[in-house]
Parts: sequence; C-alpha cells; structure tokens
Amino acid sequence: MTITFDLNLLFRLEALLLTVQRGYLIGLSPAGCHAEATFGAHGMEVSRSEDYRLPKLVEVRNGLPLLPAAAYAIATQ
Repeated sequence: MTITFDLNLLFRLEALLLTVQRGYLIGLSPAGCHAEATFGAHGMEVSRSEDYRLPKLVEVRNGLPLLPAAAYAIATQ
C-alpha cells in the first residue's frame, strides 16, 4: 500500500520592532509570526494556522545611538 501526501508549511514574519531607550537602540525583534500548515492525502486536506509573538531577536549591549552626539551631551548635564 502506498500513501501519497502533501505537506505545505508557510511562515510569515510580521513587522520588525525596535526597542529604544533614552535615544539608544537596544533591541530588535519581529512583531510576530504567522504559521500555517496544510496536510493533504487522498483528496482530504487538513489545515491549521496560528499567530505567535516571538521573543527578542537581537539585543544591543551598549545601545546604538540614534540621535546626534550633541543631544546626548545635553542630556548628561
């Protein structure tokens, strides 16, 4: 007996979220992920989809300055 089946997987990352603190970029993470799986065999098809919120992808240790240097000098005075 032979069973032929199809399996389709779809992953879609949504917008990228930036974490900013005191004018420094300190983290990057995807806003979410949509996953969909479809399984089919012998004319029958089953599909399931789900949305997930993903953890922080990248953490920038010291932060990446997003403002001109003069803006930081004023803030420390």
